[in-house]
Amino acid sequence: MRKATISILTLLGVLALTLTLSARTSLRPDSDRLKAEYLFIEGENRLSVSDNGGVEHIERAAQLCPDDEELAYYVAIHRLMFTHFDSATFEESKRALRRMVELHPENLSTDNTYVNLCLQLNDYKEAEWVLNKIDSLHPEETELSLTLAKILLASDDSLKNRRGLAIIDRVQTAQNDYTQTSEAKIRYYFQKADTAGVIRVIDEILDKAPNDAAAVVEAAFAYEVIGNAEMSDSLFRLACAIEPPSGWAYYNYAEYLLMKEDTVGYNSRIDMALGLDNLDFDIKMGLLKKATQNLYSDPSQASRIESLFSGMLEQHPHEADLHDLYASYLYAEERFNESAEQFSYVLDSDPSSVDRWVSVIAIYNSADEYGKAIDVCNRALTYFPTSSRLYSLKSGIYTVVNQYDSAIANAHKAIEFADTTDIKTYSQYYSSTGDIYQKLHMTDSACYYYDRALEINPNNILSLNNYAYYLSTIPRDLDKALDMALKVINAEPDNYTYVDTYAWILYQKGEYFQAKQYIDKVLADETYKTPSEVLEHAAAIYEKNGDSAKAEEFTEAAAKRQVEEQEEQEQAEGRMKQKPETKAAKKASVKQSAPKAKSKKSKK
Repeated sequence: MRKATISILTLLGVLALTLTLSARTSLRPDSDRLKAEYLFIEGENRLSVSDNGGVEHIERAAQLCPDDEELAYYVAIHRLMFTHFDSATFEESKRALRRMVELHPENLSTDNTYVNLCLQLNDYKEAEWVLNKIDSLHPEETELSLTLAKILLASDDSLKNRRGLAIIDRVQTAQNDYTQTSEAKIRYYFQKADTAGVIRVIDEILDKAPNDAAAVVEAAFAYEVIGNAEMSDSLFRLACAIEPPSGWAYYNYAEYLLMKEDTVGYNSRIDMALGLDNLDFDIKMGLLKKATQNLYSDPSQASRIESLFSGMLEQHPHEADLHDLYASYLYAEERFNESAEQFSYVLDSDPSSVDRWVSVIAIYNSADEYGKAIDVCNRALTYFPTSSRLYSLKSGIYTVVNQYDSAIANAHKAIEFADTTDIKTYSQYYSSTGDIYQKLHMTDSACYYYDRALEINPNNILSLNNYAYYLSTIPRDLDKALDMALKVINAEPDNYTYVDTYAWILYQKGEYFQAKQYIDKVLADETYKTPSEVLEHAAAIYEKNGDSAKAEEFTEAAAKRQVEEQEEQEQAEGRMKQKPETKAAKKASVKQSAPKAKSKKSKK
């Protein structure tokens, strides 16, 4: 039988199960009724703590009282909310909801529940049936009346169309609101290709609601569709001139101008829209993202981007999404400390997002501010003491600064708290631990963790590379190492770290000519800042191929590069010892997404 699933929290809208079995008027003092009451209440108690077994209790209650329509209604609601069901069960539940509308048409809660169900299912015939009942009994429910009107206007029946227009006129008069109502009528006349009807609605707006900016915007868009650009632009200007200024009007005019490729006019209206408090924050965020992306490629626009963010932060200082967006922009500009500060503003008031903590750690890591990164890790772990992700990041930072005991301790914590069903991540935690043991020259431990990583995920490319390289440095199991390295370069032939691994294993196996072919691929990449270790490999490989002069050049280059690397390492260790700076009020100013932690693909 076909299975059906429905998102009832969306589908049933604002359903409130306020009635309980004990409050019902049809209770009878018999044993079945008392049992049913107990089962119903127990079922609702279970569902309140996310125990879906509560549905079974409620269904058992209904079985004890099979003729009780109200109880059948509640069973139907709970089935739809908490279970997956087949088509027969679904139809039975839908009939139970309809029956309650038939019995109690005056009950807005049950009526609204059934309307939302029908609309979600695109069953407009049933929706029209119940909405007609609501409109006759509750004409003051104008939102539902407008929903009915829109259904009637979509019909091919001209009588229904006229009735839909009449309902809209009634709602318009009652609410003195021409925005939603005019939009519905304009859409109807466009569907009927009735340009004269559209213009009548526009004239009505200008006559009866000339100071309703949103309604005038509808009229402006209508003229654009008709093809009268001059009148459209004129009405957009009129909407923006209405006092008090409307953020909605400026926003829509800006979008219109962008469509017309008037970037100067667009930017001017965007500035106005972002500066007005009466425009929805989410719309502003969309505008800010778009504006920043459009301006980012032009360095001369940096001050404008700063100004946009500054104005938004002044209006909305506590909006987390805004600080996140600004932080991402600052990160893209490599203003790492300012970026981290923006994330920290949010974390101070709401530390509940582990992703945001990870973003701050990643930023400090990008800035080589390892002491600050560790400090943030420690703070985050007070809120998320079992986060394997945080322990892994902390282990990685300690590894960078050669504090291997701390790195090992945190690596073991990452494994301890890891989600074992996340094969890629779980495998990588073992691989990273093997990397640390490799640096400590603890061969048996390193091999154990590499083997375990590959047992979990045989396609862990980073682990295959690092394990293969480690075996080549011992050296031992070179055939195994070569097989792993070959698998790696077949997967990522342009990764020169991996190509160097393969070349070095070939060298260790005495296959010098082939080793030279692969090391030359690495050396040919001018964008690759060649590590001293690779230069040493090149020197050894060229020496075995009879080119002593070139080998000497590589040896000298390796020595110079070693000095640079040592200085870089000392700087990193020095930064690790620095205490985190106190937060200061800095000048506030996107790439679309938050920065992610650095991925360091290195066999070292």
